[in-house]
Amino acid sequence: MSPRAFRLLLLSTCVAVGAAIWLVRGDTLPDSSRASGVESVAPFAARSADVAKIAIETPDYALTLEKKGDGWTASNRGDYPARPAAVANLLSSLASMRLAERKTVKADLFKEIGVEDRAAGAGSTSLAFEYASGAKAGGVLLGKRANSASFDQAGATFVRRAGEAQAWLAQGAANVPREFSDWFAELPAIPATEVQRVTISEGGRVVFDAKKDAGGLYARADAAEPAANDTAVKRVAQALVGTGFEDVKPASAIPAAKRSVRLELEAGAFIEAIVGEAGGQTFVRYEGNATGPAGDVIKQTKGFAFRLPNYRTSGLTQSVAELTAPEQSGAVPPDGLPPGLMQGMPPGFPQGMPHGLPPGFPGGPGGP
Repeated sequence: MSPRAFRLLLLSTCVAVGAAIWLVRGDTLPDSSRASGVESVAPFAARSADVAKIAIETPDYALTLEKKGDGWTASNRGDYPARPAAVANLLSSLASMRLAERKTVKADLFKEIGVEDRAAGAGSTSLAFEYASGAKAGGVLLGKRANSASFDQAGATFVRRAGEAQAWLAQGAANVPREFSDWFAELPAIPATEVQRVTISEGGRVVFDAKKDAGGLYARADAAEPAANDTAVKRVAQALVGTGFEDVKPASAIPAAKRSVRLELEAGAFIEAIVGEAGGQTFVRYEGNATGPAGDVIKQTKGFAFRLPNYRTSGLTQSVAELTAPEQSGAVPPDGLPPGLMQGMPPGFPQGMPHGLPPGFPGGPGGP
């Protein structure tokens, strides 16, 4: 081949390759203002600090967060304080996501990748944002995760901006907590071993009253009453161990109490769990006079009522019959361990579990 012919062939190849690249780029981007891997998924990316309201709707919960001073609160939950770090992680992670590949524009295919509009049964997560001025800052529908070899370990997520017909594959993932409780700080833990007396009232009348004896077992304050089931009573005390919660409402939204559980602690302090119902679900609010962890619970929860995980609520709602049922032979004390389990452990190793056994463990909350 002559040098001239070679140069012509090389030129034509470069032109063909350039045209192919241009076509691929044109197929990836809807217009010249959107550069693949450059433009943020977040419509507010240039003004993240100005975002003051976030409406979140997932398949499991709906939550509205609003900026109040230097913090964030759940405005549709009576302005209960949210964890600032959880909000910051959401905003920063969404802003760092990048539009990468155009996908379908067909609405009937959105459900396949999880970016359909929010409705009953939808799998998408909807995020809508507002600035402090009240101006809309746009919204995003987050869909299914995609394992793409072309991206780093952050992977990729199908997304669609609210109001747009174009779905995208975006690099990265948004930090939207899967569980409602992850938006908030856990309730402080109250060691069950600190509880000295358990008094339960219903309708303003005491229906059960038991206190610890010298051996650390619960006995009825009135010896004429049926004996206390020590294991069951300790489950009541364990219901105040630190935990997340599944919902929160202003205390005023909970009707009159169905039950009051008063736990007297060391040094005469006490905390009272007041149990009521709203919408067919059990909520608990707290009152009392205490310091330490119990005082922290009272302070943190003032003015609010909480729907606790069922394994916690079940301890507070045990019937008097359960609290006085004969002890089962061989039952494991809630603050102890099964016989023989500690054999072989080094001297001085803790011989019990001051906060009780984990849920589902034999002898623990929900266990056999």
